[in-house]
Amino acid sequence: MKYTIKKQDLAIITNDKVEKSFDNEDCFLHGVIEVVKDDTINQKRTYRVRTDLAIYEEKKIYQFNEAGEDILDENGDRVFSILKTLVAVEQKQDWSLHTFGYAEIDGFTQLIAPQILEDLTRTQKDILELKLMFLHKRSQESPWGIDVGQWRLRTDEDFRSEVND
Repeated sequence: MKYTIKKQDLAIITNDKVEKSFDNEDCFLHGVIEVVKDDTINQKRTYRVRTDLAIYEEKKIYQFNEAGEDILDENGDRVFSILKTLVAVEQKQDWSLHTFGYAEIDGFTQLIAPQILEDLTRTQKDILELKLMFLHKRSQESPWGIDVGQWRLRTDEDFRSEVND
């Protein structure tokens, strides 16, 4: 059962299609990360991660002028853009829990500090640090035989429309 992946999810994704679905579609692996518990007493934070097989579905969005009429190209064909929508086609791995101590999180944050842009807000930095931490964890573990360099951060660019000529 396909469902649209939410843009606001914190997620990582493979660079390329790396696995086939049951319907024989070439798919990306897409991992969603959520904070489950922040235990300040024991100084531990627990996250849950789920991995899905995902594809980009394309949908034509027809263009209209101010009068609501179709915009036509030089051949008389309707002008349209292609909207890419990232959708999950099936679940690869159910939610799994991952717990990190504050010291481990702080150590990782110091390690990646040079990669973090200075002009980000504190919230943006927290989100980026979390995604980078899981990207690093996926790279270390190489689940499902996926090489270290195959995972990347999923960004807003993954949801941008492409204009068709």
